[in-house]
Amino acid sequence: MTQACVRQQHGTMLVVHPDARREGERLLPQAYTIEPTHLGAHAFDALTKIDGAVLVSPDGKCHAVGVILDGAATGTGDISRGARYNSAIRYLAGRGKGSMVIIVSEDGRVDILPHVARRVRRASVERAVAQLVRAADGTTDYEKFSRLDSRAAALEFYFDAEQCEAVNEARESVEQQRWAEERVRMQVVPIAPHPAMDDSYFISPGAEGPPAPPN
Repeated sequence: MTQACVRQQHGTMLVVHPDARREGERLLPQAYTIEPTHLGAHAFDALTKIDGAVLVSPDGKCHAVGVILDGAATGTGDISRGARYNSAIRYLAGRGKGSMVIIVSEDGRVDILPHVARRVRRASVERAVAQLVRAADGTTDYEKFSRLDSRAAALEFYFDAEQCEAVNEARESVEQQRWAEERVRMQVVPIAPHPAMDDSYFISPGAEGPPAPPN
């Protein structure tokens, strides 16, 4: 199916949704639903010429064509990319969460969204935030804070609202102290919870198997 999409000179999108039947019905009249079926190469090639995305289920059955994706602006798009790419970003952050979108641009570039973050332990995220907050309290070792801040920044995707607020406050506190002592400061850009984050990105306790026996 993706190879058929690549052959379209004007570009197109292929949406793989876990419940494609209901999603096609939900998107009416912004989609043309069809009887779910596995399409041959020729038929699929023809359908991808219709403006809009092609909606399929994980088993490869086509459920709708000419699909116009919906979604709210999230601030996580890419202004350097076109409308097709950014509409997929908005869709995946909204009702399309849990699906996969394959985007073929007019220049032949192929993107697969979402870019899924690795799974981590909740305790690792909590520890990184706690260490940063402690480092910002009182007299600050700026070099140590910078190391901890880099570690926290690598985990920002996983922060909830409370953790984002704690990190924002820690960073601002340090920069205020730096200004008072050295009359220089770094600009603090506040962070907020990522719209794609949910508990599925956390490794459940024991998910990696039992601990190794002691030596």
